[in-house]
Amino acid sequence: MTVARYSITSFLKEFVKHLDNGNYLIVKRPKTQDTLSRLGINIKILLQELATLTIENYSSGPDPNDAFDGYVMVFGKIICGQEIYIKIANTDQTGVTRMAVCISFHDADYPITYPYK
Repeated sequence: MTVARYSITSFLKEFVKHLDNGNYLIVKRPKTQDTLSRLGINIKILLQELATLTIENYSSGPDPNDAFDGYVMVFGKIICGQEIYIKIANTDQTGVTRMAVCISFHDADYPITYPYK
């Protein structure tokens, strides 16, 4: 199934809007924490990397999101010479406001495909 470019860019625009407004959650999974530490990436750099994702970084999704309302999309990006697997969502975790959620940010376990690259 091919996802329309518009759906991906719309998703990313909403995601960045939430980041800019401070409405975000970084899920503290061990793999994510280890990758951030190993690469020397602090929260400011992480947010910059997430905010600069483009359609060329898109890999897959939307997929159902079991942990939060909404759906997730998967992206990949070369950061510090490493291919990083990035799973993000725009979701309503609180029941009150939507927010950007970074679910995964770690070294790719397998080569990532980029259908729009």
